Amino acid sequence: MSFRISIPLFAIVGLLLNVLPLHSQIVIEKSSRAQIEANWKAAGWKVPSGWAPVVNDSDAQAWADQLTKVIAAKDSKTFASDLFDNDQLLADSVGGIPEGKYKDGFTKGVNSAMRNNFSTMLASPDFSVRQTRNTKYGPAVLTRLLNEDGSVAYVLWRLMKNGTGDVKAVDMLSLGVGEWTSQVLTRAAVVSMPKEASFLQKLTGKQIEISKGQQQFLKLIQAQQSQNFKSVLSLYAKLPANLKKEKFLQLIRLNAAMQADEREYVSAIRDFRKTHPNDLASLLHSIDFYFLKEDFQSMRSSIDSIVEQVGPDSHLYNLKAIGYSSEGKHAEAAKVLKLAIKTEPKREDSYWTLIENSLSAGDLDTVNVALKKLVTGFGFEEFDFSANEIYKPFLDSPQHKDFVEFLKKRTK
Repeated sequence: MSFRISIPLFAIVGLLLNVLPLHSQIVIEKSSRAQIEANWKAAGWKVPSGWAPVVNDSDAQAWADQLTKVIAAKDSKTFASDLFDNDQLLADSVGGIPEGKYKDGFTKGVNSAMRNNFSTMLASPDFSVRQTRNTKYGPAVLTRLLNEDGSVAYVLWRLMKNGTGDVKAVDMLSLGVGEWTSQVLTRAAVVSMPKEASFLQKLTGKQIEISKGQQQFLKLIQAQQSQNFKSVLSLYAKLPANLKKEKFLQLIRLNAAMQADEREYVSAIRDFRKTHPNDLASLLHSIDFYFLKEDFQSMRSSIDSIVEQVGPDSHLYNLKAIGYSSEGKHAEAAKVLKLAIKTEPKREDSYWTLIENSLSAGDLDTVNVALKKLVTGFGFEEFDFSANEIYKPFLDSPQHKDFVEFLKKRTK
């Protein structure tokens, strides 16, 4: 079992550039307008004339309510046109890059990537608004994307208000990555654009160092795009020691190892955590790391730290319960699952985890109650208990007989 953290991939200039990088943590704080504006300026984000960072919780909630409606309608066009300002994202990310055909091509790639990104999010069976969060950059909206493969992505949306009073998202932060998309795109430009003198003059320090490894990076990204994960790992192993510590390269390695080699995956997470010990992305990836190492106490500590950042979340509670159940602490698991169900009563996965935990604990009464809830609350009508050996004690029990009678009564 693996609790994968979804790492968004952005198609840029025909490639999937997973160029991410620094330190990520949601700073939960209520800031004044002056503090918020100062923090935007310090981050290098532009505020056009007539625009302003969102500073009121009500504005953030209004945007969240609009997004909820767009998600229900799966309306990616409205998302892109009414809720997100791609021009502002580009101004923050590549505004300082010299004009020319390379910048034009890069811009077109970003526009296409963001449209595809929105479509992918809305096509997911489980994309939802979680809550608004006060950050040093003003009120922001937190969303969660649960994919069919079990991977999860938490995304924070940075908001602005234009001169006509419309609230727009202008940036997004994937917590499993640890950097705002505007910063991701700036680094992507450094990696992918030609190294003309006029461009190199814009770079400083670390950017110059990264630009020198352009060809090595592009080979890695091309291998990742073609899903040649063993080649990704081989190319990463040949990088100079200083570049191996770059966050975006470590994440490329981590993503490849997740697909190709469990031992390498554990090693990749270990190296990532060592290099970025206080990063929220490290906490997210630590869930998998500690579960595979069977260090369930540390796994729960990581989950608790993430909950402090993202707020109550049934998915995280579900993972915590699985950790308890895996070490035989079924009563503790059941307690956490009750909290998961209370937090998000319309999510069926907590009931399935409750059923599996109760079967392991021999609590067949709870199994019976949870199965009935899946029928009445989620529309399940058929169950093939013979397909899984764990259900054998239930099949031979009075509780199973009662459940069968319950189903018969519903069909009359």
